[in-house]
Amino acid sequence: MRILIGLIVVAVIGFFGYRMYQDKATQEAVQQAAQQATQQAQAAAKQAADAAAAAAGQAKQAAGQAAQAASDAAQKTASLVVGGVDIGAELKGLIESASTTLGSVTDQATAQAAVPSLTELKGKVDGIAGQVDQLPVEGKKLLAGVVSTALPALKELAVKVSSIQGAETIKPAIEAVIATLETWANAPA
Repeated sequence: MRILIGLIVVAVIGFFGYRMYQDKATQEAVQQAAQQATQQAQAAAKQAADAAAAAAGQAKQAAGQAAQAASDAAQKTASLVVGGVDIGAELKGLIESASTTLGSVTDQATAQAAVPSLTELKGKVDGIAGQVDQLPVEGKKLLAGVVSTALPALKELAVKVSSIQGAETIKPAIEAVIATLETWANAPA
């Protein structure tokens, strides 16, 4: 029986020793996994920080470019002022007025009603022509760009309105306005 008790004691000691060894191996595996996860998280955090820094650099560069473009536009816009008159604003108003007037023409009666507005518009265009001639070279280039952008839509609208039966009465005034605008759009660059 002593032998049996001795064997049982040895078996119990062996069992608990094995459990302790197994727990220690499990703990080491958990620690290793935790270390690997920490290293991977640190690497991901570094990559994210690098990406954020790169994005911030790109945003700063874009902001600088936008600020430069705004500064350039402000300088160019200033070059459209002659004798205290903002030619750019005047031109914008004239083009909007021409578009609105032409857009209102649907038949012979509305064409007749539009003639005085278009004649007045022609007078205004002729009135600022002298100031346009006084613009510096940069101002003329900027004006040409603005007019070139707006002119195709205005010409298309004029052609559309001119095709309305009875709307021939507006043709001389709008053609004169468009001719002047084309001259400004084709100013030497």
